[in-house]
Amino acid sequence: MLGFVIGTLASMIGGGGGALFVVVLAMLFHLPERMAAATSLVVVIPTTIFGAIGHFRGGHVDVRRGLPLLVAGPIGAVLGSIAIGFVNDALATRLLCIFLLLLGVQMAYALVRPRTRVVAPHRERALGVAYGMLGGITSGAFGISGSPPIIAGLGALGLDPVRVIGTSVFALTGIAIAGGITHAFAGDVRYDLALALAAGSALGAYLGARLLARFNGPRLHAILRPTLVGLVALAGLLELVKLR
Repeated sequence: MLGFVIGTLASMIGGGGGALFVVVLAMLFHLPERMAAATSLVVVIPTTIFGAIGHFRGGHVDVRRGLPLLVAGPIGAVLGSIAIGFVNDALATRLLCIFLLLLGVQMAYALVRPRTRVVAPHRERALGVAYGMLGGITSGAFGISGSPPIIAGLGALGLDPVRVIGTSVFALTGIAIAGGITHAFAGDVRYDLALALAAGSALGAYLGARLLARFNGPRLHAILRPTLVGLVALAGLLELVKLR
């Protein structure tokens, strides 16, 4: 049931539910932080795959704009996991906090002054690769979902909120697969818990995507735009709290 609820919510806000799965695994099942993060990434693989299928069927995945993020994300995840080894925990938390808050400011600015000019295809691809790398780096370095940079990047490309959510889930599949495989080879995964949560989360993610398609409309867009900005800013504020 927990997996189903988390999968449904994550798919409806453009994430994979990784942070929530880590909390559940650490607090309810008393897994060490490293094992909780690794197991969470394995659960996120079917969550994002089934969520992406649901969003694709609903017509909410922009494959052309999402593909550069999908390809660049795993590369960023590898780079982030290497780079974080040279940074102490306190500095890493400060960097993540600043990064997320800046993303929130950028998204808020885009909300107030939406993009009106058409971006050239080559620049769209470059932006997609840049934000995909950032999403992968945050996931690999800090053990969180890569969704904040992915959502910010898709918003910067001018997608409407529902397409931002659907394409974000699609793009996150690459990061989830890369991270899950890496930790699987390292032997950090509790497969019994991963399978139990994944069974419910995959179904919930698909259902969440279909529910979003059913209620899509201008009113939903008006709600989702500030909600997405708020989620990214909230992630930054939560990291700020950790510094105190």
